[in-house]
Amino acid sequence: MTVMQYASNFIELSRFILEFVSSERLKMRRFEEGLSFYIRNQLAGQPILTYQELYERAAEVERVKTELRALNPINHKRKGFEQGTPSKSVNQNHKKPTPVSSKSRPVGLTAPCAKCGRTNHTTPKCRVGPNKCMWCGSPENLIAACPPRLEAVDKGAVKPLAPLH
Repeated sequence: MTVMQYASNFIELSRFILEFVSSERLKMRRFEEGLSFYIRNQLAGQPILTYQELYERAAEVERVKTELRALNPINHKRKGFEQGTPSKSVNQNHKKPTPVSSKSRPVGLTAPCAKCGRTNHTTPKCRVGPNKCMWCGSPENLIAACPPRLEAVDKGAVKPLAPLH
């Protein structure tokens, strides 16, 4: 929804709740609350005295943002954030991104495992709880007696486990 469409809807609906727009200052505040974040951010700190001036400046911010997007069409990852829609509509229409395979994600950016909370693996691959070796995944032994790990300790590739108390 553009600023012009939002302003049209705002005027149309404001006649039903007159106490929300009883003064020019209150009308401006209500209008500004419904603007998207990037527009409110650009308008912050500017001395705006009338509703008409607020509308014109919001439309100008939206126009400039649209021009910038046209010049740089590659970076559209935060689409809902950048469009000139009221912030409440963006939150309602926001869709979560589809999960990407863990092989193509950079390390540390995966969703945390539901079992242990770590981010270096996914929940189905988690070795916490199923009585499997934390090193090799074998159900025949635990990490303290893991043959591949003991070989790596003997070669000096990994440190031995700390003794249990």
